Amino acid sequence: MPAYLDADTIFDTALERFRDTEVGFSQIRFRFRDFVQYFNDFGPIPDSLYNRAVAQMVDFVSGRLSLERDWLRYPEIARQKIEQPFFVIGHARSGTTILQCLLALDRGHRMPRYWEVRQPSPPPGLDAASDAASIAQEDHHIEDVLSQIPRLLAAHPYLEQGGRSEAECEDIMTLDFHMLHVMHFNRVPSLPYPIMPSDNLAAFRFHKRMLQQFQWKTPTHRWVCKGTTHQYFLPALWQVYPDAVCFWSHRAPEDYFASFFEMIEMIYQPVNGELYPGIDVERVVDEMKSAYQYVLSSDWIDDPRLCHIRFRDLLDDPLGVIGNAYRRQGLSVSKDFENAIEGWFDNDQNRSDRYGKFTYSLEKFGLSKKAIREAFSEYYERFDL
Repeated sequence: MPAYLDADTIFDTALERFRDTEVGFSQIRFRFRDFVQYFNDFGPIPDSLYNRAVAQMVDFVSGRLSLERDWLRYPEIARQKIEQPFFVIGHARSGTTILQCLLALDRGHRMPRYWEVRQPSPPPGLDAASDAASIAQEDHHIEDVLSQIPRLLAAHPYLEQGGRSEAECEDIMTLDFHMLHVMHFNRVPSLPYPIMPSDNLAAFRFHKRMLQQFQWKTPTHRWVCKGTTHQYFLPALWQVYPDAVCFWSHRAPEDYFASFFEMIEMIYQPVNGELYPGIDVERVVDEMKSAYQYVLSSDWIDDPRLCHIRFRDLLDDPLGVIGNAYRRQGLSVSKDFENAIEGWFDNDQNRSDRYGKFTYSLEKFGLSKKAIREAFSEYYERFDL
């Protein structure tokens, strides 16, 4: 008999692991109730898959509660300084991962990793044996995801690193139930499409606490993060990180929409199974059009902390593009950094098709290049795409 998730039962099961922690969890419980409602609105879970779905939810809630215990035990975590972090932003499939990987090559730069996000306690670096166990556990999780979605490695070959793969900011914010990212819930077949935070400031404040958690025992010169929705919430990002530098990767929508829809279908179809609803392509395009118009009319699109980068330029002249962006921020590109960038592109192990070519087409989703260009004409014109 299909059943809906019971938020309080899941939360109480996770809470049993933290009975010795003298901290209140009521606000987290309230957010989790709202979070679970998105799943229940999607539909009930088949009986044969229910226990596994609940177990994954319980483990995820436990990860969140473990942070409260750490922050009570180690108040010095909150005193960690996060200085001039880099944020790569831009629509999914628009070149953000390549840009993040390149920026992370500079000395002292670091990306959040899946094992840190999904196994946040104890803090990284506090205990080597715990770190090794956490990495192994996340290696297993990524293997499980890839066994369920084999084509994912062709679409996102960076997952070859397993638990050491780079995590997106949306992965981090999901842990506090502000957003919903698919990689955490591959065994919950009532998984809805991604949701945006109702409180952007709270989401970024939690994000900062997580970076503090990660670097407390593993000193970090600069974080290089990536969020494919941050371009819509930059005022909130800069309120939490006033000195943050954002690198917005711009790619013609005709070049990434088909890839984006193909990836959504590729992931959600096996996760949702019989509950998979298909993609309302027209609605998504309309929502994206409104979102781009909002950003283009904003008073912060030309903020000096925002570096606009055309993806085609990055591929043609990575050293020139990154060098120009650095100089605008008063930063210098070292020779070692230049060599690292050149070496990255020279390395066949970084080829985007190293696990096979990821194929997709606009026509499959009832779209055409002409229609996309007309719908996003202002964006094309603004960034000469």
